[in-house]
Amino acid sequence: MIIRKVGTNIQTRAAIWWIGTNEPTVLGTIFPEGADAYTNPPGRSEALAVSTVGTESTVVGTGWTTPTGYPRAWLLTSRNDNGNRFYSNMINLGDPHLTYIEECSPLGSCWVLSTAEDVNDQGWIVGNGTRNGSTRGYVLVPQAAVGQ
Repeated sequence: MIIRKVGTNIQTRAAIWWIGTNEPTVLGTIFPEGADAYTNPPGRSEALAVSTVGTESTVVGTGWTTPTGYPRAWLLTSRNDNGNRFYSNMINLGDPHLTYIEECSPLGSCWVLSTAEDVNDQGWIVGNGTRNGSTRGYVLVPQAAVGQ
């Protein structure tokens, strides 16, 4: 993580520091809002765990829409191909269109995934969330996408 001044606020940002570089790549936050959302998004983000298999890495953590907003679990993938470095946008793990939770079907509305604490080499993610008003741990297990 790095600390970055955004406007008049000092905010925490997750970052990737690529081997062989002098500066980190700042990852921003989840749920960008406002007119300047892509160059100066509000909120905070923390990277809590990384798993690397070959040239691909999965980073998970917690993001906030504002400095004091509600936390949300996120995932980001990155790849380093012979010095060409790529990374995806942060994905909200609680987005019901991306994460299917069988007990909450059809759209997973009974869980709010607050943090993503760790990820293993098979892509399993553990964290904390709220279900029916109670804080609980969760495990997300990747499934093949429909049509694969």
